[in-house]
Amino acid sequence: MAISNFARNQISSFKEQDIISFTENPSGLNIKLYPAQRFMLKLFEKMPLDDTEHNIPVYDKFLTTQLHLFTEKEYYEFLLNENRVSLPYEEYCNSMQTQFQLVMGRRGTKTTTIAIFVCYKLYQLLLHKQPQLMFNILENNPMNITMVSLGQDNANKLFGKFNDIISNSKFFKPYLLEEATGNSLKIWTQNDIEKLQGRRPGTHSNSITVTASPNSPGVRGDDNIFVIMDELAHFMSSPNSIKDKQEDAAIYSALTPSVAAFTLKGTTIPYGKTFIFSSPNGKRGKFYEEYVKAYELGTESGNFVMVAPTWETNPNVGAFFLKTEYNKDPASFNVEFGAQFDDSTSSWFEDKSTLYSSFIATKEPTPDFGIPTVQYFLGADFG
Repeated sequence: MAISNFARNQISSFKEQDIISFTENPSGLNIKLYPAQRFMLKLFEKMPLDDTEHNIPVYDKFLTTQLHLFTEKEYYEFLLNENRVSLPYEEYCNSMQTQFQLVMGRRGTKTTTIAIFVCYKLYQLLLHKQPQLMFNILENNPMNITMVSLGQDNANKLFGKFNDIISNSKFFKPYLLEEATGNSLKIWTQNDIEKLQGRRPGTHSNSITVTASPNSPGVRGDDNIFVIMDELAHFMSSPNSIKDKQEDAAIYSALTPSVAAFTLKGTTIPYGKTFIFSSPNGKRGKFYEEYVKAYELGTESGNFVMVAPTWETNPNVGAFFLKTEYNKDPASFNVEFGAQFDDSTSSWFEDKSTLYSSFIATKEPTPDFGIPTVQYFLGADFG
């Protein structure tokens, strides 16, 4: 059977699955999700949350003691009470948020979750013969999904995870006419395949391209239907950042405007999305600025925030690993794995025992302040 006929038959035979079903179905991505991953993917798609099955455990930060066992709905209420989501769920679902911000600890399955989301959005687009007709754009406009990560190694890792998942999926095989080149993969729609008329695809235009790039001031965002910025909080620490032009803000400004062009045909309802994921990097920079605005402005910010420490999203990270990282530097652990925003100076006083050992707590202060005619100086070195 010709590839075009195979793809056409696949489109006609598929009833759209939700993101959880498609991810776990052998005919989709065939990936078993952790409970927290399942929860986050439901948030991305604004799906109803389960209120019957208690399958989301919440442990202490070393994964040694289970503190709670929640349903998805109960877990969301727990997050809301902890100020770890920026909106009540019903309010979020009824809003037109165009940005999802995940403040996430390291090794929290962020890379896999991003890759699954990208694959699912591609799946939704490919269920339409010519996806451009869904939107208020020209019929032959290209559509790009751009992922930007912190440095080349992280970009390679993010793209590699995505490419592995999509290449091993039965659903996508008819639409992958070429292997990835560098960190770029072309996706061919049914309309693209029919226009080829059996010719090799090399020099011919395709509709959808997925690209992963390292953070760089040269990154641009033409025709992006989805934009993913991985570890955005740390872009500003790049050598490319200067005082008057921080790289995180520059890249964010370059990538996000084109997302707004993707509104559903005949409406002003936004379809394009921006996703920013990162562990915190202090109370500064574009990532923190977007976080603050989400809480201050609510639905008017256009941004929805969720805060997720590593031990809640990845049950396989290991208690020994977490304890080891904590013992190295408790303050850094709370930021890097606990997903807590903190000032750059906070780590001085995370363990106060060293500071307090420098004082004689039982000694009364001296009431004599010196001779009035003599000048005195006081210095303090906290180094």
